[in-house]
Amino acid sequence: MKNKTLITLVLITVTTLFASQGLLAQDPAKETTFADIFMKGWQTFTALTIASILMVYFIIDGFLKLKVSKMAPPAFVAKAKELVRLGSYQDLWEYCRTNVCFISHILQAGLERIGRGRDATEAMMAEVATKEAAKVKENMTYLSVIGVIAPMIGLTGTVVGMIDAFKSLGTDGDPTGLSAAISKVLYATAGGLIVAVPAFVFYYYFRNRAQSCILEAQNIINRIVDEIPFEELSGLRVGELAADSATPVSQDTPAAPPASENPWGAATA
Repeated sequence: MKNKTLITLVLITVTTLFASQGLLAQDPAKETTFADIFMKGWQTFTALTIASILMVYFIIDGFLKLKVSKMAPPAFVAKAKELVRLGSYQDLWEYCRTNVCFISHILQAGLERIGRGRDATEAMMAEVATKEAAKVKENMTYLSVIGVIAPMIGLTGTVVGMIDAFKSLGTDGDPTGLSAAISKVLYATAGGLIVAVPAFVFYYYFRNRAQSCILEAQNIINRIVDEIPFEELSGLRVGELAADSATPVSQDTPAAPPASENPWGAATA
């Protein structure tokens, strides 16, 4: 999957570069190419190229991860419901630990408070759900950052290019060369906007999509937890401590005598 993603990013980047070269070569007299403009402001266009590659990566990552089937896999949900129906809460905790997903972290944390009642369990699950939701939305914030800084990078390249253009005007005194130079440096601003617009579009799209997926995953967790009879489980310990305390007794170790028997083998008075 990583190799396919990398190949996709390279293909999209190369296609964008060739498309840009075709768009930029509009002056047949001067034969201005993308390579000429890129080399003139290579710092700006290198930064924009990196930003565009990162943008494509985060977009692909969003489409792959922001799914209810990823956050709450149907097989996991079915197994969790079955273990709750059987009352195997320690087994469910182990299953959550070995099958990592969005709802497994939340359910695992809630199971560790199951013996303290519904309120304590739901409070812990709400706390963990907030942290997991922040992790889900983390990559989307990077799209927002790219959308903000890309126009700034392009504008910086344009301003620096215009400074050089006006310097040449003061030296040569040719206004025709100034207009040609300004038209070239404006490509930096255009490049920044080309990166920023889709970054913002997908940021808002994925933000709404993530919120919808998170709400659906939380509804699935609530349906699982509603089947737990908390009144009958007061004091139940589930988690690592319960797993450690359930260590079986070795067959080489003699069993402890019943309380009614004398441990020294003497007759009871």
